[in-house]
Amino acid sequence: MNIQKRTIVDRIFRHREYRPPWLWSLVQMIRDVHADIHPEGEPPRSRLIVHPTAAGSVRGAHNCGSCDKEVAAAIERYSVSGSLLEFEGLSCECESQWKTEISLDTSLPIPLGSGLDRRLDPVEALLSP
Repeated sequence: MNIQKRTIVDRIFRHREYRPPWLWSLVQMIRDVHADIHPEGEPPRSRLIVHPTAAGSVRGAHNCGSCDKEVAAAIERYSVSGSLLEFEGLSCECESQWKTEISLDTSLPIPLGSGLDRRLDPVEALLSP
């Protein structure tokens, strides 16, 4: 997923009401569905291919910038190998920031979340585009 210019998503992105997914979210999604796709002791039921376009750029799925290449590469390796071992040893300080943002986004009744990159200035929200 990436943000294309002159689209509705581009508009809400420029108004800081949307942030592309964290790469950590993609890793978590893969971990969550892995057991359904690769049941233990059985052949794989299907193949999960995840290729985050524009990974690491501000308009694509990204983390903090320092771990983007490593996490995106692990995601792409998983698409080929189907092994969760591709994510072993992946860590970055931004992972705790991601967890906090996800926690706040699911616990506060605020549309589009509360992360710094997702909230429009309250005064600016009242102005016409």
